[in-house]
Amino acid sequence: MKRITIWLLTFLFCFPVLSSGYAFTHITTKNTSLSYDGITAITQDSRGFIWIGTYKGLNRYDGYTIKPYFKEDMGLQSDMVHSIAEDLEGNLWVGTDHGVTIYNYIHDTFVPLTHISDKGTSIKNKVTFIAVDNGGKVCMLVNDQGCFSYCPKTQLLENITYEELGMSGFRKMLINSDGSFYISRYHANLYHIDSSMSRISPIQTGEPPQDYFANDEIEGLFRSSDGHLYVASTQKGLSSVDIINKTAKTLFTLPKGVLLTHAHLQDESTFWFSTHTGVWKYDIHSGQTTLLQHDPQDIFSISDDYINCIYTDKDGGLWIGTKDGGVNYCGAYQNNFEKQYLADGKSLQGVLVSGFAEAPDGRIWVATEGRGFFIYDPESRRTTSFNNHAIPSRICSLCFDGKQLWFGTRNGLYKLDTGNGYVKQYGVLQCEQGIHDPNVYLIHKDSNDDILVGTTLGLFRYDRTRDKFIELRHFDGIFTTSAANDPKNPTDIWFSTFADGVLRWNIDSQKNLSIWSCHNRGGLLNDKVVSIFIDSRSRVWAIGFSNGIYRYDEQSRKFVRQEIPGLKSDVFFKALEDNNGNLWLASDAGLVQYDPESNDAYLYTERDGLLDSGFTNCALESSSGDMYFGSKNGFIRFNPQHLTNGPDMTNVVISSMQIGEEQAQFEQNIDLIKEITLKNDQNSFGFNFSILGLTLPSSRSIQCRLKGHEEHWRDILGKRSVFYYNIPPGQYDLEIRISDNENTWKEGHAPLRIIVKKTFWASPGGIILILLSICTFTLLVIFYERKHTLRKKEKEAEEFRKRKEEETFREKMNFFSHVIHEIKTPLTLIKTPLSSIMSRNDMDEDTVHDLEVMNNSAVYLTRLVNELLDYIRIEKMGFALKCEDIDIIEKLKSSIFNFSDTIRNNNLSLNFQPTPDKCIVYADSSALDKILNNLLLNAVKYAESSISLNVTIEDNNVIVKFANDGSVIPIEYREEIFKPFVQYQDNSKVHKSGVGIGLPLAKNLAKMHSGDLILEDLDDETCFILSLPVKESSEKGEQISRTEAEDESHQRNDLERILIADDNREFLDYLSSKIQKNYNTMTTADGKVAYKVLKENNIDLLISDISMPEMTGLELCEAVRKDIELSHIPIIIISARVSIESKIQAMQAGADLYIEKPFDMEYLQSSIHNILEKRRLMRNAFSNGLVKTDINMFGLPKKDEEFFSKFDAAIRENLSNNEFSNEDLAAYLNMSESTMVRKIRKLLNTSPNSYIRSIRLSVAAEMLKDSHGNNITEICYTVGFSSVSYFAKCFKEQYGMTPTEWASRT
Repeated sequence: MKRITIWLLTFLFCFPVLSSGYAFTHITTKNTSLSYDGITAITQDSRGFIWIGTYKGLNRYDGYTIKPYFKEDMGLQSDMVHSIAEDLEGNLWVGTDHGVTIYNYIHDTFVPLTHISDKGTSIKNKVTFIAVDNGGKVCMLVNDQGCFSYCPKTQLLENITYEELGMSGFRKMLINSDGSFYISRYHANLYHIDSSMSRISPIQTGEPPQDYFANDEIEGLFRSSDGHLYVASTQKGLSSVDIINKTAKTLFTLPKGVLLTHAHLQDESTFWFSTHTGVWKYDIHSGQTTLLQHDPQDIFSISDDYINCIYTDKDGGLWIGTKDGGVNYCGAYQNNFEKQYLADGKSLQGVLVSGFAEAPDGRIWVATEGRGFFIYDPESRRTTSFNNHAIPSRICSLCFDGKQLWFGTRNGLYKLDTGNGYVKQYGVLQCEQGIHDPNVYLIHKDSNDDILVGTTLGLFRYDRTRDKFIELRHFDGIFTTSAANDPKNPTDIWFSTFADGVLRWNIDSQKNLSIWSCHNRGGLLNDKVVSIFIDSRSRVWAIGFSNGIYRYDEQSRKFVRQEIPGLKSDVFFKALEDNNGNLWLASDAGLVQYDPESNDAYLYTERDGLLDSGFTNCALESSSGDMYFGSKNGFIRFNPQHLTNGPDMTNVVISSMQIGEEQAQFEQNIDLIKEITLKNDQNSFGFNFSILGLTLPSSRSIQCRLKGHEEHWRDILGKRSVFYYNIPPGQYDLEIRISDNENTWKEGHAPLRIIVKKTFWASPGGIILILLSICTFTLLVIFYERKHTLRKKEKEAEEFRKRKEEETFREKMNFFSHVIHEIKTPLTLIKTPLSSIMSRNDMDEDTVHDLEVMNNSAVYLTRLVNELLDYIRIEKMGFALKCEDIDIIEKLKSSIFNFSDTIRNNNLSLNFQPTPDKCIVYADSSALDKILNNLLLNAVKYAESSISLNVTIEDNNVIVKFANDGSVIPIEYREEIFKPFVQYQDNSKVHKSGVGIGLPLAKNLAKMHSGDLILEDLDDETCFILSLPVKESSEKGEQISRTEAEDESHQRNDLERILIADDNREFLDYLSSKIQKNYNTMTTADGKVAYKVLKENNIDLLISDISMPEMTGLELCEAVRKDIELSHIPIIIISARVSIESKIQAMQAGADLYIEKPFDMEYLQSSIHNILEKRRLMRNAFSNGLVKTDINMFGLPKKDEEFFSKFDAAIRENLSNNEFSNEDLAAYLNMSESTMVRKIRKLLNTSPNSYIRSIRLSVAAEMLKDSHGNNITEICYTVGFSSVSYFAKCFKEQYGMTPTEWASRT
């Protein structure tokens, strides 16, 4: 069978034993998809996959990715794996804690072994060992159940129980060619069982014969080429048993106390022993032993000393399964790169290597940032520290000049004599002008053996005769990062710079300086170049930081960027060339081997044996051809010519297929499928590959292409996958090819045929159907086009007719509007003189009656004109809505309240039934008033005895029904009732006249709110239905009962108190509830009671109706105005009387404001606020000493103005009288002292004494303006103060400063 090799992905968390030549890569759950870090079994199948059993799950590893399988995948109750073996058909047998499962490679599935044996038993317990004999029979050792054997040909399962054999505890087995086998038991001897399994006998040696392995634990049985038996056990170690001569000898013994867990034979001469203290290796021919253990200082040693199993693959790769540290692997390629990460036994972890230099004796001097110098000896392969206290720890650059070692630091330049250790310090190189930089990053020896030294700010040349450095002025301010001598022109030097691109300088002329940068079209995309390199063909390479690599083109005299395939990173540091012309590039992603001729590249990383992938800007090719690359944790050494390259055993396996975003499922293993048919909508697909047996990745090129879709080949070695998008219907072949070092291509996998089906529409039947559809569609288009043309003409005619009607309507409306406006002017000229005439008292009763008729007609005409103007305005220009959140329930209550007098006067009853307590609509308040008032007015006009209002919410709309028991509107009028100027007249009842625009206006306004107004089709009553959309309320305010609100308001003494007098209890309750949020309220239904309340309480405002028992509102108003204690109280009259006469009578009685019912609640609240605000301003003004304020500006009744004038005059007449008292003032005003005090407090919010003092101080302030501070005492006595100190104190309290300060200020 073809030998298969494994090349592994290495994610390093590992530790090697260099003394033993083994550097291990760790494969753990932290860096791969390994199911568990406790390893129990490892094997390799015939295709090259490594199978890893763990305490939890089975894993398949292809060297790049791990695919885990758990108990759900394996079809068992347990996924704790104990044994793995492959049968002759390539199927994998996996023993677990609860039975056996078989991986069928052809179908790519697991099938549990559920067969019933010849003894009626099935395998249910722990399967400790599985082996396959030459005939293909599979033998298994099962705890407590004995030995089972399964024949794939006959599919028969046989069971030999422990009872039959007379013993139990079988552990290991070795099958012989004759069908017999050797078997070991737990803590017992070794036995031989014949092929018929009828005879069992112990293996005994010596004379007399005895059990050589009694009480021993045998962990391995192996057959030698000479027929002897090798036995690995805990106590005896490794023993050789001669079965024929019955002799045994011990070849190797484990130290006492070491527990043997597993044994493995490699190449018939090397034994590996797993123990709980490490791995032992024993060579039969030489007898040499090696112990591999975990070393904390060695990052490549084994990860854990407790070893469960060992396996060597077909290419000699060593696999070690640990108890808790995952898998440790060491393959041939692991030693391709010598890793130096220890110096004097100490780790170089975190030590950045900054440079290399080869000494004349062949040793390599290694410069570091932080640890000074190290010296590497290629012969012993050991790195040691160079200790010299004169050398700084941070070294940036170095260069040998004979035995003299020049080195640059962060503190200047030094020279070391490597022969005697003498160090000379040159320090910071001095510039003729500018800043001196101590950082030396470049030391270069040119073709004339001159030493050039570069800093971040310039370049210097060493003058050997004067032992002095001379500044090269051409490089002033230039940070040179590297230099290379031009082999074609030895006097030219190429420089890379940190910010100025690439320079070329002639050392003889020292004048010609050529510059290539991104600013002068030199081809560079970035001027940050970290190094320059010239290869064996004299090609100049610029190694850019974060912008790739460039090659200088002689013809175009520009640098050309080289695209390196398969690399995601553009960060490079250094370049070296091997004997085959390959460039080795240090990058931040690893080490790149690049062939400039073929443009092939391979990226080496930790998985290929590198120390790490974090390279630095230093590299060296020694005289022996060895290459050195520095990193952040040490350095590597290798020779490209000596890289291990095994035989061509590469095998490409198609591991899975993806269709769109889903993993494709097939009845058999996709790697064995020869043809796949896909639907038309499955034309985006991809494949994942496993590449097995790849010893040296860079020596191979593996490519694929989808023949029939693409001509070029795609490299799949890096990504190991390929994906194709939107592949057209057709037949394709997925081809895979492999090349070797000599660029010879061969087939890597049998072609996979892929057929993408056409859609139904691309088939002949589909094409015919499409043609028929096109014909049918064309006919339909012609038909509908003609029909559309006809409809278009009809529509145009209809639109023309509508435009004409609209023009005619607008002309009528314009004419109508003009006429109405013309009517308003003479109507005003009629109303105004008429009102004047009606105010006279010298007319007889008949004349008064005639004038009232005329006045009522004028009022009606005014209302009619205003309604007509509203309707015309909406029809012509629309109604400008100012919408807000409105509770329609409250609006209805307000409207009902406004109509309450009218309803009562008409002897009607009103039943209001709102289902919701609150319902918010988004509407214009004024428009909503017009709608509700019109509907209520209509109901009042036509009702016989009752009106009902019902409110519900249906389908997110509020439904308000206005019903009355009047005459039902005939059917012929129901369609016309909403048209302008249409009225239904019921001859059985006399109605107030109207013009018939109320309902049309209401309907239009409702529609403007996305609602409607309709007349319900009923036979027993007239019912109008208003519908408006409901707005969802985002906040639910806390509901407070009216009683609670009243109680709260009574507790707030800072609020003004309002008395409401009206004989309508509903009106009192409603009005009180509306204003008590801002004021304290008191209510009464009797005029006399109201007057008494005013006398006994401090009332700030009176709201009164005219019609009240005992004392009318007008009589109450007159009584208040005559009473000097109450005359200051503002009065608002609210009445349903709309005549001018009523308004005049109210104003003559002393009312401050007259409001008609119905009224707008907001208007009333605003009026209350304005009246009380004026009184607040007046009280604040006088309480704050503003005595010059005009009392007339606050709208006081005339009697109060006269009182105040007399009060003020009395004070001023007695200004100098310091004995003028409240009693004197009351006598002057002709009223009692207590009445005067109450009056002044209610009127001015201050006491008489305080007001008198304010006037005296005000007069004093005026007098001080002209006194210049000289007559303060005289002024004090003049204004009635008897004490100068008290005067000064009061003055400062009122004006904030003393009288002297006031006089000097003015």
